[in-house]
Amino acid sequence: MAEIDENLAFEPATRIGELIKSKELSPVEITKLYLERIEKLDSNLNSYLTVTADIALRAAQNAEDKLVNGDELGALHG
Repeated sequence: MAEIDENLAFEPATRIGELIKSKELSPVEITKLYLERIEKLDSNLNSYLTVTADIALRAAQNAEDKLVNGDELGALHG
């Protein structure tokens, strides 16, 4: 996987959705970016009680598989 711009973490969800729909960004890539940021920053913030990375990555992969198959995803899918 190519490095993705960390600034994507600050983009609105609507923009992330557009990038995913146009296949410029994959659901797995953005999920990994968010999970990496949580791992890096949350020890100081303590904003998460539980992080279910495995569930998040499975859901992202499911969304990516649907995109590859040509299925339409809703605006808030995943």
